[in-house]
Formats: sequence, C-alpha cells, structure tokens
Amino acid sequence: MFQLKMNIAGKRAKNILGSLTFGMLGTFMLYAAQDFESAGRVTPAFIGCGLLFLSVLLIIVEFSKSELLPPPTAITGSLVRRSLFIALMVIWVVALPYLGFVVAGCLAFAIISAAVPKNSNKTSTNFALNTVAGVLTTIGFWVVLTAFLKVPLPEATFF
Repeated sequence: MFQLKMNIAGKRAKNILGSLTFGMLGTFMLYAAQDFESAGRVTPAFIGCGLLFLSVLLIIVEFSKSELLPPPTAITGSLVRRSLFIALMVIWVVALPYLGFVVAGCLAFAIISAAVPKNSNKTSTNFALNTVAGVLTTIGFWVVLTAFLKVPLPEATFF
C-alpha cells in the first residue's frame, strides 16, 4: 500500500514538474516573440499562450481533482526509431537553407516515411501514398504560407 502511494506521489510530482517546465517554455516563447515583427509574433505568441494556459490548467487539476487524470501507460515503441526520426529532422533543418523549403520538405517527408514506419508491413504502395501525401502537404503549406500569409520561407541556394 505504501509503495502504491509513493508511486502515485511520484507520478503527481512528474506531472507538476512537466507542467512547470512547459509553463516556463510558454513564458519564454511569449517573451521572445516580443522581438519579432507584428506578423511574425502571432504564431509563437499563440503557442506560448497555449502552453502557459494548459500548464496552469494541469497544475490546477493536479492539486484539486487529480483523480480525473488517467494513470500514465507504459511507453512502448522503438527508441532506435525515435532517435532516427530526431536525427532526420535535424538533417532537414540543416538542409533548409540550402535546398529550400519545398525541396527539403518533400525529401525529408519521403525519407522519414521510408525510414521510420510504425508498422512492419512496409510496402511500396504505402511508401508511395505517404510520399505523395507528404509532397502535397509540403506544397500546400508552402502555398498558404508564402502566397496568403506572406511568410518568407527558405529558397534553394545550391551555390
């Protein structure tokens, strides 16, 4: 019984620590967004407000009605797959200034969908569908961000 109470107390402490961490991240995003131009600060300010609001909400629920929070489940999945995904995302970010948003985004989506699938039935049809969906999504984001929102995105500079 004592072990169960210690386990629950540890989970509550992790929830509180996690929400404080995300609250600090949200506060930092709000602070850092003040240096941006007015159009550029909207997204980080929105995300910062969301992080801050949700972290405060989690702390309130944790202290007042912690029984409403479901117990966390064990983490399953492959650590190698997660590490590969993070490494490929870092390579994508580094490639953005050289390949541009569209080319780097399309390549990254295709490579990540081939290298980091969750299920084991890798077929060429699934890969093709994922690649087409990624390319169309990347181009769609590019059109919306550049044409409608006037957000400057990296363009290809091969030389």
